[in-house]
Formats: sequence, C-alpha cells, structure tokens
Amino acid sequence: MTKPWRNITTIWSDKKNCVFVFISVNLTGDSTDQSIVAKGFTMVKAQNRETVPTVRSTDLAYRSGVNYLTVCDGFLVSNNVTATATNINTDFDYADHNPVKLTFILK
Repeated sequence: MTKPWRNITTIWSDKKNCVFVFISVNLTGDSTDQSIVAKGFTMVKAQNRETVPTVRSTDLAYRSGVNYLTVCDGFLVSNNVTATATNINTDFDYADHNPVKLTFILK
C-alpha cells in the first residue's frame, strides 16, 4: 500500500520518546482513515479544517474566491502525546500554505 504522507517535512523527537511528524496529505473531511497510520501514532487534523484551508494553487497570485484551496497539512504524533491542531488563516500572505498550530501535552 502506498503511504499517503510521502511529503513528511519535519520530524521531531525528544528524550522522552515523544514523536511529532508534520505531514502534507489530503485531510479534508474524513478522507484519511486512522487505520492507515502506524501502530503507536495518531493523526491530528485541525479542528477547523472544513473552514480554513492550508494550501492554495500556485498557478496565479492569490485572489480570494479564485484560487483552488484545500487542506493538506497536519501532524502524526506518538500515542504518548495529546494534541489538537488549528489552521491559521493568513490569507496566504506569506506563502502558498497557511500555518497550522499544534497544541500538545506530553503524557
């Protein structure tokens, strides 16, 4: 089976064996099933993913209501981490992606 998170961009681990992985994969709706995530990990999708996109098309400069928008950014975290994510709407002022904030507690 092809792993849908081919675009892993950041992996962080600390001395307590907590792991965070930033991923780019289609995260709209329930399109990414937890069953495809490796044992010991949880996929964290932004609570506001249905209303705040994280990526836009780049074939033209950003224009609200014109560009193609979707959600493709999220996190994989080890099961000893409790986490929530929130997409931050910057109207793509800084890049073709909006930031995603991860709030977490190490268990």
